[in-house]
Amino acid sequence: MIGLTLIKVGLISMGGGYTAMANGSFANGENLLLSGVVLGIIVAINRVPVVWMRSAAIVIALAVGYALAAWLGRLDFTGMHQAPWFQVPTPLHFGLGFSWSLFVPMLVIYLVTSLEAIGDVTATSKVSRQPVEGPLWMARIKGGVLVNGANSLLAGIFNTFPSSIFAQNNGVIQLTGIASRH
Repeated sequence: MIGLTLIKVGLISMGGGYTAMANGSFANGENLLLSGVVLGIIVAINRVPVVWMRSAAIVIALAVGYALAAWLGRLDFTGMHQAPWFQVPTPLHFGLGFSWSLFVPMLVIYLVTSLEAIGDVTATSKVSRQPVEGPLWMARIKGGVLVNGANSLLAGIFNTFPSSIFAQNNGVIQLTGIASRH
């Protein structure tokens, strides 16, 4: 379902994004060339029987796309030149507060993301040919839910949006055949 909902986002990005939609350059030749080259390289490399090549297909395609964008003069480094070389985030920059009116909706969101974590860890275990029941599976479930909560806590402290466990790795594991973290 996540992949299906991202089709529109992917197609908009392939056409040049919302900026291109605003300035009238959406789906022009350069935008389609860049996205087509990157997509084509990913598909072509995933047909190669060499495992490490398939594993690196996305990185290789992005590097080629970046080089092509540089050659086309599409890179803009002005923001980078104005940014400091090093900056430490200010924890709790926006303060800390509690709202009872948001407690119940946040509890529901927590339960949904916890259930999603359980499902995603189970799917990852299954596609990795690991047990999907018993103590090893339960340890993975506990770790997945715990790291989901710890990540959300750290995100709140460092003024950013939390991210939760997603199932994209399952597709990568199926595509490459590599499930080892090593």
